[in-house]
Amino acid sequence: MSPPPGTRASYRGRLPRLRPWQIDGTVVVLLIAEMVADAQGRVLVHGQRANDPWMYALIAAMAVPYLIHRRWPMASLAVVSAAVAVYSLAAYGPFPGLNEMFLLFGI
Repeated sequence: MSPPPGTRASYRGRLPRLRPWQIDGTVVVLLIAEMVADAQGRVLVHGQRANDPWMYALIAAMAVPYLIHRRWPMASLAVVSAAVAVYSLAAYGPFPGLNEMFLLFGI
């Protein structure tokens, strides 16, 4: 017996099922986009470094480990924590804590 039209159950077969790697990839893209947008729009204060290629590499190093957090959660957390530490010591402008918070939530 099929459910009546217009009910929630009748749409289940038609909606695409997202795989975990697709969700993780979307989160990584959104994290990188947010950090880059924040870096581009931030006015630096005295003592902060200007945006350079190393900053963008560190942004990627903070976001990309989210792709492997399901298989190696502690390794991805260690990589993100190290990248956040280097990023903070280098005194770049945008706050990098969002990446680590998402990773901890994902684990």
